[in-house]
Amino acid sequence: PNNSVAFLTEDEYPRPDELQSAKDGPEINSAIRRTPPVIVGSSFLADSLKASWKIDAAVLPVTVDIDRYVQNSPQHRRFISMLQPYTHKGIDLVLQLADAMPERTFRIPGGIGENYRRNKPAILSRHNIIHSQFIPAPQEIYNESFLVLVPSLWNEAYSRVVIEAL
Repeated sequence: PNNSVAFLTEDEYPRPDELQSAKDGPEINSAIRRTPPVIVGSSFLADSLKASWKIDAAVLPVTVDIDRYVQNSPQHRRFISMLQPYTHKGIDLVLQLADAMPERTFRIPGGIGENYRRNKPAILSRHNIIHSQFIPAPQEIYNESFLVLVPSLWNEAYSRVVIEAL
């Protein structure tokens, strides 16, 4: 018996019309179908998988135990923050907000890759943005922020940043 489970957290599997060759479609379809059940992180992903591959997936709801988190007092929450400073994650909108609100302090940690390197000069040019190195575990930023911006411009399964920031 097959004891495996496929858990998809992103909408990044190939679509039938995106495959490089006709032989790839049946192979991918067969691989997904050989891994019952398929579990996804949101109804968006379930709908996407159904539309692309006619596969039903169970949605595993994300739960957050709020009793495990400590909130800082309001005076410690002084930043408007954004993680993942990439174009597809909405950095251009955050830069516009920083320009429109020069009296507010924004905090944006570094990123990785070419898209980040293209955006970095614009981030550094704002006097009201505190920029730091890439932070793999951003609890400090969440604790110091009174607002975390997540203006993503692409279809996402769910935003882990929103859940973490809660």
